[in-house]
Amino acid sequence: MDETERGQKWVESLGGTGENVLFLRYVFTKDYSGIEEFALVYSIAAGGRYFEVIRFDWSSDERAHVHRFYCNPPAKMYLEKEKSFETILGFYEDVRKNWRIYRMRFIEEWKYLYNL
Repeated sequence: MDETERGQKWVESLGGTGENVLFLRYVFTKDYSGIEEFALVYSIAAGGRYFEVIRFDWSSDERAHVHRFYCNPPAKMYLEKEKSFETILGFYEDVRKNWRIYRMRFIEEWKYLYNL
């Protein structure tokens, strides 16, 4: 089986307006016993464009990390997390709980550059 067959995607709208989108993508290991790679991305629509605000991910080449695009300059931080569905669920719950804060921080940092 190739990565396409083992991959799963899911999209959720936060806040009910379509301006806040949570995207999840993961790929099972070849034997389906675990997760090979993963990305959870929270994006916003602002100023007529979409922007990534925060992204949690890992791949076969890189351990778990978070990209905080709401920081100026954007920050990348490695996390001591194992590759598991529990880890993904923790990241998901963090974004679901804090998306309004992440959105506010992003707009505050980048409003002048992007005319937000």
